[in-house]
Amino acid sequence: MVWPARPARRVGPGVPGPDGRSDGVRSRVLSAPFIICHRSTCGAIHGKPDESPDLSRRFVPISRLHPQTDRRAFAADLLALSYCRSDPHVGHRTRERAMDDRPLIITDDDNVLDDLLRISAAAGVEVTHSRDPGQRGLWRSASLVLIDAPLVAGAVSARLGRRPGVVVVAADEPDAGLWEQCVRLGVDRTVLLAHSEEFLVGVLSDAAIGGPGDGRCIAVVGACGGAGASVFAAALAVVAGRSGDHVLLADCDPWGPGLDVVLGVESGGGMRWTDLSAPSGRLPAEALRRALPAVTVGPGRLSVLCHDRRSESDIDPEVVDVVLDSGRRAGGLTVVDLPRHPTPVADRVLEQADLTLLLAPAEVRGCFAAGRICRRFADLGARPGLVVRGPSPGGLGAQDVADVLELPLLGRLRAEPKLARDIEFGRLPGWDGRSSVARAAARVLASVGAPVR
Repeated sequence: MVWPARPARRVGPGVPGPDGRSDGVRSRVLSAPFIICHRSTCGAIHGKPDESPDLSRRFVPISRLHPQTDRRAFAADLLALSYCRSDPHVGHRTRERAMDDRPLIITDDDNVLDDLLRISAAAGVEVTHSRDPGQRGLWRSASLVLIDAPLVAGAVSARLGRRPGVVVVAADEPDAGLWEQCVRLGVDRTVLLAHSEEFLVGVLSDAAIGGPGDGRCIAVVGACGGAGASVFAAALAVVAGRSGDHVLLADCDPWGPGLDVVLGVESGGGMRWTDLSAPSGRLPAEALRRALPAVTVGPGRLSVLCHDRRSESDIDPEVVDVVLDSGRRAGGLTVVDLPRHPTPVADRVLEQADLTLLLAPAEVRGCFAAGRICRRFADLGARPGLVVRGPSPGGLGAQDVADVLELPLLGRLRAEPKLARDIEFGRLPGWDGRSSVARAAARVLASVGAPVR
């Protein structure tokens, strides 16, 4: 049995419980917002129906969980999230937290509620439940409303105002009468519960994140070895983080030194690419940031996703899609360091990036190498920009390189002899706003509309 509130001590016959009575476990059952137990246990706990006439509504028998659901994980999710139901026995904690912006489930069908709670747990989202479709406060404040089809008529009768983010959940195909009521209520979408679990997980995750969904992604590629692409990618993330943004720096070059080394967090814990094994689905950006190694940059936070040095396995392109989608939906900036050579992951990132930054040295060899990479950019439909790193041994200017490659020049990097020494001693590249690398990074960020301080 799993308790969403403080766990009770084991109580036997005649042994006083936490409340001073011999039925301490039972008293905690009566105050719990939901109970997960084996079906054979439900009848034993019901015992005295007069103490709680609607106690049965709060039971979730294990046998009613989806057969493919990890039951222990589901129970742990419910325990951690402490879902609240609009039940008078839940107590003041539910009433205090009801008027917030959590997704709202409106249903008086216990089977539908159990299914939606299971889906909410899969999305990692805390929700509010109401059996009354006429509660205007909850209707207005919720970030998302999932309403059971039989209660749509009640919501229309209550004259609830139109609002975005209303999804009707139906058990069967809607009839003409339900469609008419949905139009009057201003419903965004009507779905069949049995066939729309993945969609519901997605909309619940989006509602919980609450981001604007307009995040930016910048991919950085070096024209040749030693161009400084990894350092400049780190500088981009540092300068963006100084503005107070949460930035994700992703290292997709398994044969490089690692961006965690560039930032001086290689000995820290946290997740790596190999720990992200889910090939599909949605990943809450905040949960990802908390799990990654990070450095504090002024008011912002810079999270780093890099490779595990003990593993040489390639990244799954589907996992990269999930990570990029997470950052974009959260409205943050994602900077990706890519290898020069073609890989499925690099091609996937180039197709999705808002800007592909090519870093080339101001020399003839760098121009020829950059020209080959530019042809690959064109084949993938990438949106490229150029940063040229000096000095030039033959007097080749940054604009000359841009003209040869036919790319927009976004920045110039002067030689900084102390940059390598600063990185060696763990100083962040781009931290000094007066440095050449910081000024070039700021111009690049401004070109994609990212905030810069």
